[in-house]
Amino acid sequence: MTPYEAFDRHMNAPMSHGYWDAMGADDAIALMERFDDEAWRLVAVAFFDPANRHEDWVDRCAEVLAHGPVERVGPMAIAGLLSGDEGTMVRCSDLLRDWRRDLAPAIPPEAIAAMRDLNATASQTSSRLAAAAFLVWAGET
Repeated sequence: MTPYEAFDRHMNAPMSHGYWDAMGADDAIALMERFDDEAWRLVAVAFFDPANRHEDWVDRCAEVLAHGPVERVGPMAIAGLLSGDEGTMVRCSDLLRDWRRDLAPAIPPEAIAAMRDLNATASQTSSRLAAAAFLVWAGET
């Protein structure tokens, strides 16, 4: 089984939120630490194609990616901010906020603008709050 197949199988396994918090996330992080270039490519494809993954998979993946290497995950997170999809933008803004600002990748002006737009137009209050928190984290208040 490839590193990505093992990760995908784990992420698709039925587990309660309690189990995920207690053990599942740590197991997923350990699997991510074995990723090769192909696994990173495949996880990016899966993350940005939620029609082929259930929402728990995508949410869990964002949580796990926050523990990944900035040089691999940072570009994915920036792409998520620019995706135009409210859920993806929130997941990626939360992912980035898990990192110390000085260790995170530079946030391009167009991503800041996208998050400002989300803050002003999001359909859900929780998305507006996430966008506002991201803008504070990014020093763009």
